[in-house]
Amino acid sequence: MTSQEYVQLRYPFEITSAIGGPLVIPLPDMSYRKYLVATLETVSEEIRKKALADFDEILKNIVGFYLYEIDALQKHFQIKDFACLHLGTPALLEIWYEKRVPFIEKVRFLKSLTQRAESLESIKDYVTMPALPFYLFDSKYILQVDSVDETDSYRKCKKQHKSAFKMGCILTPELLSKNNVDTVYNAPLEFKNYGVYERII
Repeated sequence: MTSQEYVQLRYPFEITSAIGGPLVIPLPDMSYRKYLVATLETVSEEIRKKALADFDEILKNIVGFYLYEIDALQKHFQIKDFACLHLGTPALLEIWYEKRVPFIEKVRFLKSLTQRAESLESIKDYVTMPALPFYLFDSKYILQVDSVDETDSYRKCKKQHKSAFKMGCILTPELLSKNNVDTVYNAPLEFKNYGVYERII
């Protein structure tokens, strides 16, 4: 993982440990896969199957890196009410998809999200991910701890859920990469800072 990816996992654990309450960490592998499936609709079945198989293998490896660090963080911080959502947790995904329906399945709102049909399902995920503590733990107060890049999902989630819960956020800046010009996320591969962070063992 990069230094940016690691701190985006660690901060939510540290803050939840300090203030209490449940913690939900979503790994958006399901969202990336939905986008790819929609994008591949017009290609041949042979190409589609091969692309999805390759993609699933890559996703599996990346999620594995995340789950390894999440397991170490949870063992250290011992958050009582904790959930991590990804493609490997279908029961939790089903709860999420079912409980979000009244908040987002409105024609006017869906039209406002995107004009690109292939992006719609993954964007619906990003807009409702901040509400996961409400869907899974019935939390009435939610603090989103995330990157400033997620400002839009925070704003849209808060607006769409209105009075269902109260929501605030701590949005952290993106770290600079090794070239001190690009953020870690946007940097060329050689400047990504893979593994450059102090882990909790």
